[in-house]
Amino acid sequence: MAYIFLAAVGGFGALLCFSLVIFTLSRRQLRSPSYASFISLCTNGILFGSLYLMPRYGTDFSRDTPVICHMLPRLGQALLLNVGLHVSVMTIERYFAIVYPFKYQRFITRGTVMVIILFLWFLVIGLQAIVSGLEFIQINQTVANKCAYSRGFENTSNLINAGFSVALSCLTLIILIYVYTLVLIIIRRHQDKIRRQLTLSNPDKIAVKTRKKAVLQTGLLFGVYLVFFLPFLFVTAFLPRLPFSKPLYYFYINVLRNMAFIFPFIQPLLYLKFTANINRELKSILGNLSVHKSAASNPNIAILTFEKSIGMQI
Repeated sequence: MAYIFLAAVGGFGALLCFSLVIFTLSRRQLRSPSYASFISLCTNGILFGSLYLMPRYGTDFSRDTPVICHMLPRLGQALLLNVGLHVSVMTIERYFAIVYPFKYQRFITRGTVMVIILFLWFLVIGLQAIVSGLEFIQINQTVANKCAYSRGFENTSNLINAGFSVALSCLTLIILIYVYTLVLIIIRRHQDKIRRQLTLSNPDKIAVKTRKKAVLQTGLLFGVYLVFFLPFLFVTAFLPRLPFSKPLYYFYINVLRNMAFIFPFIQPLLYLKFTANINRELKSILGNLSVHKSAASNPNIAILTFEKSIGMQI
């Protein structure tokens, strides 16, 4: 039952992320370097759902083929880590866009964004491919059942992989905490400045509103990462060293794992919610669809809509 749930999550999540990519690329206003990280994040969700969750938990093929049964877990782990790295980059990008808007426009170019995104993909996919190769060579030489998977730290590749995963996740956590702290400090200083003024100007009101929104967004991104992904990662890394307990193991399998595997599909939705331009374009499409649907069901609305469009053209 759990396998069916994860395969369904993978299919739905991949379809959702694919729809978001098509939507973003189809809107001219969203074809800018600042949305490249969002497209890359959605692409990561497509791959995680279609190349990891669905093959691993939807079929027996991935559990019976020696190479695939070793590559798939590493691929899934790499894609999960890639989400955390994307969240870090997008959080830093939001911070610079709010605090240093003029420098942000000069820094965020197509070339800069592409270099950063390619580096993130190489960091997780490339290194995990190396670890997978080392692991498969070791198991191929020592284990009769090629799909037997050792979770012990005595396996060199497992030790490297656990250290690599924990290090990248801790780096992501440090970045999120650091940026969130900086945003809180800026908000506090701005509020102290405002208290010393008798009247509040419109630019100050806008700045306070914008930065409070940034605190909410950064805090939510940080909270989702902390709750949905980090517990699963640390329990996965240190599970071989923990005393075996059935309740802990079932909690790990049925709760922590499922939450972590939903994590790559939650982040694009949060970004969609908190990005004004994407929100505006989505509402525009939904509004047009609603108008066309109403016009199709009511001839009077259709005539009124046609007259308005003619009037706008004149």
